Amino acid sequence: MLPQHLGRALMLVAGNADAVSKVSSALRGKADVLPWIAVMDRDLAGDDELAALRDAEPEVHIWSRRAIESIFLDAAWLAATVGRAGGSTSADDFDNAMRAEAIEQRPEIQRLLAERRLLRDFSAPVTAKADLRAWFAGQAEVPAARRDAHESVAAEVHAAVEAAWEQRWFEWVQAKRILATLLKLTPFRSLENLLDAMIVLSADDATFVPQDLIRLRSRIETLYVSIDLPDPCVNKVPGVLPPRRVDEGYC
Repeated sequence: MLPQHLGRALMLVAGNADAVSKVSSALRGKADVLPWIAVMDRDLAGDDELAALRDAEPEVHIWSRRAIESIFLDAAWLAATVGRAGGSTSADDFDNAMRAEAIEQRPEIQRLLAERRLLRDFSAPVTAKADLRAWFAGQAEVPAARRDAHESVAAEVHAAVEAAWEQRWFEWVQAKRILATLLKLTPFRSLENLLDAMIVLSADDATFVPQDLIRLRSRIETLYVSIDLPDPCVNKVPGVLPPRRVDEGYC
């Protein structure tokens, strides 16, 4: 699903979003590294947070939904994959099952969004520990402020999620949990087999390639052509097969 140029790339699993940001910051501060790109889950970041992250870290590709698994929440893609394997579950069946599972997750999503907002909006006024007394006093004030604001913030978040649910539920849900439920509607024995089959279908039919992956592909292609790579056919070592060029075969 991604360019074959990645076969020559070094892949580093940094961890969660915070870890990706730290590694990206470290790489950004070095002038002698090869061009690079980082991929990060959106988690439950709001639109403003997402825009700020993309502005602050232009080398980071952030999924438009909660996590990479969210790209597979596509009823038509699922139905076509199952049909290819001899199943008969329709796109409507998958859509209804996804929505039902999403509704089950809604209270948890509302709670997490409220918690995220409270953590963002109420932080310690003193961050430096030069004055420890002031720092401890600030730390002590934060839980009380969050507690006092919790009821109103939770009510606002609850109403906002309810209002935007039909347009945004697929951005917020935990896709792995939904996919585990959808597996029961397919002839596949494991989720890994189902996702592999979906990927194979998208390789044969580009209409099923998710937009998030199309955007990532484009960024990787742009990055690749900007790299001044050495000619693999220069200074060949006798008896050693040179690397294969993507467009020309062996030297």
